[in-house]
Amino acid sequence: MPVASIRSFSGGIVPRLDKRLLRDDQAQIAQNAVITSGAMVPLNEPLDVYTTAKAGDLMSAHRLTDANGDDVWLTWTTDVDAARASLGNDPDQRVYYTGDGEPRVTNLTMATSLSDNQYPDACYVLGIPTPASAPTVGTVTGGSAANETRAYVYTFVSITTQSDGSTLEEQGPPSDATSQTGKADGTWPLTGLPTSLNNSNTITSKSHSAGISTIGATSTAYLRVGEYVRDGTARFRLTEITSSTSFKVDDPANAFAASGTWTRDAPHNTTGLVKRVYRTDSAGTYQMVADVALATSTLNDTTLEADLPGVALESQTYLQPPTDLTALISIPNGCLVGISGRNLCYSEPYQPHAWPAANQKALDWNGVSLGSLGNTVIVTTEGSHYVAVGSDPASVTPEKAVSMYPCVSKRGTAPTPYGVAWPTHDGIAIQTPSGADLMTKSLFTRREWELIDGASIIATVHGGRYVARYRMLGAEVTSIMLLDPGDTPAMFAATPQATGIYSDPRTGSLYLLDGPLVKKWDAGVRAQMDWLSKEFVQPFPINWQAAKVDVSFFQSSAEANALADAYDAAALANEATSATAHDWKGGELGAGAISMLALCAPNLDNLPVVEYDQCGFYLYKDGEPNFYQRVTDSRPFRLPTGYTSDNNAIRIIGNVTVRSIVLGTSINALREG
Repeated sequence: MPVASIRSFSGGIVPRLDKRLLRDDQAQIAQNAVITSGAMVPLNEPLDVYTTAKAGDLMSAHRLTDANGDDVWLTWTTDVDAARASLGNDPDQRVYYTGDGEPRVTNLTMATSLSDNQYPDACYVLGIPTPASAPTVGTVTGGSAANETRAYVYTFVSITTQSDGSTLEEQGPPSDATSQTGKADGTWPLTGLPTSLNNSNTITSKSHSAGISTIGATSTAYLRVGEYVRDGTARFRLTEITSSTSFKVDDPANAFAASGTWTRDAPHNTTGLVKRVYRTDSAGTYQMVADVALATSTLNDTTLEADLPGVALESQTYLQPPTDLTALISIPNGCLVGISGRNLCYSEPYQPHAWPAANQKALDWNGVSLGSLGNTVIVTTEGSHYVAVGSDPASVTPEKAVSMYPCVSKRGTAPTPYGVAWPTHDGIAIQTPSGADLMTKSLFTRREWELIDGASIIATVHGGRYVARYRMLGAEVTSIMLLDPGDTPAMFAATPQATGIYSDPRTGSLYLLDGPLVKKWDAGVRAQMDWLSKEFVQPFPINWQAAKVDVSFFQSSAEANALADAYDAAALANEATSATAHDWKGGELGAGAISMLALCAPNLDNLPVVEYDQCGFYLYKDGEPNFYQRVTDSRPFRLPTGYTSDNNAIRIIGNVTVRSIVLGTSINALREG
């Protein structure tokens, strides 16, 4: 007797295949289901865990924890890449990030300093600046030893006392050198050492032309093109440093103040900052002389060479990162890595503030995104991608891939257990240790893939799957795709909306960003799953007379209470909207407040269905639903008589576990299935 059965649901969706050519475990629709064991288990709705006070839709997030172990969420409404660095000791949870202006660094205390729920509240610009001027070395006085010639330089050193009492030193590159000749045991006077890093200054003038404001200032020292300054109310990007007392900013609205004070949006850290003075020894090596407080501009050097501390200058190349650095990641060798235009940039190992020019690697195309396989960095570009291999950043040479898989969405790049994946014109590309390929080639051809807006893809990895938010071309709502990137890729879908995605590297938890909300994935009440099978084709028309769904109902009291709470909250919100927001009275169409809302629409929340455990069975004939049965247990049930068809599909909509589905021409036939 003919039987059609589905014993596993692990095949997922295959858009490139006709619905009649799918395997039995594959589907036309596979939505809101967790399928890891072969059974179909309902996905849980995302659970709201945090609401920011920031205006606008969240795009990026990073989670910290306070002293009580509670979550602290850093969030941004721009495309920000945040990373932790390998520091050995990091009690203050330092976070390095790009995408919110020039590269920046914050920590738990700074980020929450205003307690305003708009974190991070404060930050510093990443890196230590190069001194703007050389020291002045005056005439050497006193002494009786032989004359010698020395060169003097100094660096800025940020010395931070951390919350556990340890110190963190970050040193920048040296100033230009000044030479002087005098008695080795004499007094060598140094003057002109700077006492400020110019975090703020006076606006002396302003002019405006073609969307650019030219700002006169007392000083432009330590400003760089691409950094941001504020005039007290808004921030503006520096486009040019025109002189030592003038700079230009992007200002389309001619909004920059004509007087007052400008400040750096991300200031230099001057707390604990010192100037470290060095001089050449008899071998020509720069040796440390002394630290000078930032507020002090002079030093009289009377130290004999034999009495020097023996600390040689090692930060000659420790530049600040480029101001346009993006796509920041951290790799195991202690480096931060980012992209600046057509350059791949590495920090010095375990020195996240130091970005030597020699660690910049040229690319043929503008870089788009980064991912890593251990210390191997995958660089996607607007053309071919690159594979950069090596632990020493100075010796890394990126190798251009032969395949052409340009990245069409920076935010769609994610490391998977098999390799780094990113969206391209033909699907999701992946670079594995053995080479590059299309991860989705068995799921999509270019024809199907082009129906997806590739630029809308935002992705991460969760549970070994490539999880991506995407939008179909022309669609207003978004969807989630979950791709198993193994030898036999499978794809599933989910309906939660998202403006961003964040995967917590410490816990492995996945979070969706949705407007001002952070939501934990698969943590709320059960969602309604939807599965539409392949179209089963018989050699001749038959009448299916019986069906059996192996199903488990498992509503818990906690789930029932959560659903009731959600229902009550939505009902109260609707009552408040109706009573206070619009003050409805009467109800005449077109009269006052009622016309402010579209009919049947909108500002009222849908009330959750209180009846929770549910499973609906649909039998399709010729592509249309022909029969519906509410399933309440795993016992067989009869199907309608009086019809025949040579093609049928099965659809399950519900929120309970389904292990198998069997169709038969009789109840007895089900036993054979």
